[in-house]
Amino acid sequence: MKLMTFNVRGLRNDIKRKSVLRTIKQFKLDIIAIQESYLLDADLLKVEREWGGKVLLSPGTCRSNGLLLLVTKRIEENFTITLMSSNTRLQVVKFLDTTGNGFIVANIYGTCINKEKKGFLNEAEKTLREIVEKSNELPLICMGDFNIVLDNNLDIVSGAKHDSSTVAEFNDFLTHLTLCDLWRHYNKDKKSFTWCRDNPISARRLDYILIHDLFLAFPCEVTIQNIGFSDH
Repeated sequence: MKLMTFNVRGLRNDIKRKSVLRTIKQFKLDIIAIQESYLLDADLLKVEREWGGKVLLSPGTCRSNGLLLLVTKRIEENFTITLMSSNTRLQVVKFLDTTGNGFIVANIYGTCINKEKKGFLNEAEKTLREIVEKSNELPLICMGDFNIVLDNNLDIVSGAKHDSSTVAEFNDFLTHLTLCDLWRHYNKDKKSFTWCRDNPISARRLDYILIHDLFLAFPCEVTIQNIGFSDH
């Protein structure tokens, strides 16, 4: 199964949206978590036609927020897909096959406001724990732009460090939900970034695919790639 997370910084422009979807299709992915779609409920049918698979939309506004989970027909044909929770920053979807096995995917867009980051993580953790418990402890996958680093030394290439207590809270989030930072698992001491800006110069790893420890038993490959269309 191939996963991707991408903060697109808006898909309202028809040309950009079609270009993004066309590019994503070239990677032959299965589940794509998109943040900052800027899409509304009225856009759902249009995106479904353009994607050609299952689309789960948690609308934002025309200029901010909005989550989008794209699922290929291959996954849709093998799983019952249920939207368990939905708002502008947290979208939780359950995938269940005919034998009762499956997994839960959380699409997350963390707040940019520093004083709200701990509260957001706590609320997200509470919601996810409740859904996992009600779903017979299905393994969890969290993907998205968390707007926080897990390590001030390894995940910041340039720019100011994040508040140490907020970083600790993010690490606790992983521990409490039995999650592993997939990229770091295979790149122990490597510095890299998933977001950057020029003025002032800053580059950080803010986007993560966090998987339940159970999935580490299977071979995995993880990459960070710039495909354009965004500052992520």
